[in-house]
Amino acid sequence: MTGYLTFTDGRWHEGSAPLMHAATHAAWLGSVVFDGARSVAGLVPDLDRHCARVLQSARALGLDPPLPADEIMRLAVEGVRRFPRTAELYIRPMVFGETGFIIPDAATARFAMVIHDAPLPPRGQGFTATPVQQRRPLPMTAPTDAKASCC
Repeated sequence: MTGYLTFTDGRWHEGSAPLMHAATHAAWLGSVVFDGARSVAGLVPDLDRHCARVLQSARALGLDPPLPADEIMRLAVEGVRRFPRTAELYIRPMVFGETGFIIPDAATARFAMVIHDAPLPPRGQGFTATPVQQRRPLPMTAPTDAKASCC
């Protein structure tokens, strides 16, 4: 195992597999939505919410999700089982636009998922956060109801 496992085009690939080309709408105009879930010791406690949210985000961006949430959950669990049971993993489902001009063609949305080793920081070592000057765009200027790469 390389530490990365990618599901795309209906099958699993070892490593970080290529997903798009230069003319893909997602690469050109950022029509990508994503989510992230954790797996620790083979458990994925809130995977259902992450799978539902990636689909909600896809619809908010105007994409037709190619898989239902329960199928994404099934694939994620299948992928997690390919790693050692003790692995600390990050699960990243995503939906992205393949074609379109300015607006992605909803029917050409694609699904991919990456699962990779992502050890948690040692107990007691975390991170700090602080307020910044940047703010999210207003809802009428960007799809703020989506966890999207374009925002």
